[in-house]
Amino acid sequence: MCKVKPFQNGPCLASLSGCGNRPLMSEYIGMRIVGGVDALPGAWPWLVSIQVPSQNTHRHSCGGTLLNEKWVLTAAHCFKTKKKLAFKWRIVLGGFQLSNLLENEVQIRSIKSYIEHERYNPRTEAYDLAVIELNTPVTYNDFIQPACLPSTSMYIHNFSPCFISGWGVTKENSDILQEAKVNQIDLKKCNNSHWYNGSIHIYNLCAGYEEGGIDSCQGDSGGPLMCLNEHTTIFYVLGITSWGRGCAKSQSPGVYTNTQYLLDWIISKTVSTVVETDVQQSRFHHLSAATPTTSPKPLPSSSSSSHKSGLTEAELFTLELKSRHLFLLLLFFLQLEIMLEIIRKARYTGVRRTAASPVTNSPGGQGESPFVTSSRACTMPVTAQGAVPQQG
Repeated sequence: MCKVKPFQNGPCLASLSGCGNRPLMSEYIGMRIVGGVDALPGAWPWLVSIQVPSQNTHRHSCGGTLLNEKWVLTAAHCFKTKKKLAFKWRIVLGGFQLSNLLENEVQIRSIKSYIEHERYNPRTEAYDLAVIELNTPVTYNDFIQPACLPSTSMYIHNFSPCFISGWGVTKENSDILQEAKVNQIDLKKCNNSHWYNGSIHIYNLCAGYEEGGIDSCQGDSGGPLMCLNEHTTIFYVLGITSWGRGCAKSQSPGVYTNTQYLLDWIISKTVSTVVETDVQQSRFHHLSAATPTTSPKPLPSSSSSSHKSGLTEAELFTLELKSRHLFLLLLFFLQLEIMLEIIRKARYTGVRRTAASPVTNSPGGQGESPFVTSSRACTMPVTAQGAVPQQG
């Protein structure tokens, strides 16, 4: 377990000892830096296989990252299908070859509960993040260890080398754990018109190669993007595999959910008390997520303003979102006041017309009431939320 933690039973953070250990890979750095190859047993001991029922067995569906003895981090889109059967899913920890799980290395758990990010949007894959609570704690060994997450004070964009790993698509359809080296790609470059054309947001990371050839097709949805901090000589999970355009195409790298940006959410969900599952009644409790009511914040052109103000990008985003909500609330009350004023005037006009003298002849010879006014529809403008481009 983590030797030092900011919260009891919370995820392991960067700069804390006890996470990111690779007992069997002490001499790993520099050994294998080519992509699309079999990993070594125990190379990534926090990697888990999330498996769904298939006929009389289970098949691999998504990857995940072990945070501590009871919690696994993955992508929210992994629950798009078969979520009603989630209590029948299984989590395989310490696996290497899924068709040959060794009893002395592997531990298998089921899902007690899972929590999707409240702002997850399955159409745009915004905030594509979820955590899974295991039914019973795991026991750490050489093949099962918790991952490190980067603290908010770390500058993660110069972490290198980076790897992706999982049991994803390979030419041989092998069930042996794969790994590939990738590069972090600047978000502005990843977001330009020739790449993802504005679909990348502040909660994303891009990794792969400009020319293509290797990306998270060799990894897994929900699996980790792991990068080395040369100062600590530890790999940190910077991203969770989310989506991409095609597979290993040029100018279409893998898109990941940034764990550093959403660190507060991860801590709050894996530390706070979760509603207990009534095992006898349903065997499973799902803390559902609502569809976001606001569109994701676009990637800012520069982060210099956040450094000058002393606030993190997450704090600035929260502050801006609260200001926007306050403005909309004030606008609503202003429109309500205008509508009430119109109603009061209409009632006053009706009272005057009721008390008025009978219709008189106008100079034109036709009977008209001097109090008759033309009606006018009063409509309240609806504030439209900005749409997020649909990824390919």
